[in-house]
Amino acid sequence: MRRFGPGLLVTAAFIGPGSIATASVAGANFGFVLLWALLFSLIATVVLQEMAARLGLVSSSGLAQALRTTFNHPTVNRAAVALVVAAIGIGNAAYEAGNISGAALGLQSITDLSAPVCAVVLGVIASVLLGSSGYKLLEPILIILVLIMSCVFVVTMIAIDVDYSGLVKGLLV
Repeated sequence: MRRFGPGLLVTAAFIGPGSIATASVAGANFGFVLLWALLFSLIATVVLQEMAARLGLVSSSGLAQALRTTFNHPTVNRAAVALVVAAIGIGNAAYEAGNISGAALGLQSITDLSAPVCAVVLGVIASVLLGSSGYKLLEPILIILVLIMSCVFVVTMIAIDVDYSGLVKGLLV
């Protein structure tokens, strides 16, 4: 568990309730037709993460520092940094909104609360946990949940009748 912990924790960050809800709806509505987009995003993520890791290893600096030292003109430098910060901020906000919305739908299904109320409650809980050292408690729980979720995905794939030719076609076409 110790060897896989960081990888499973990163997986927990990537695969949240919003991702599962969105993927489930897309799969139900479109079948395998959109799998090529999943394959493309997987390859793009691996390439970008590898490039960022190589940059860090070679230059002993992070992406932000590399951006600051790449452009000599101060205006271009500030514009590049502002663009990256905006992209990260907007992307993270959208991603977290999806996660909280997905979790709110799950909470709504087991309570009598409305989805907006559930979203506010979950947002407050997430803020408190992130603002305190609650993440230390969440870390092992998230790792265990990702392991369980992975096992459920594999068992579900084995249990249902998968059209493997449609799956391959959706990945490659």
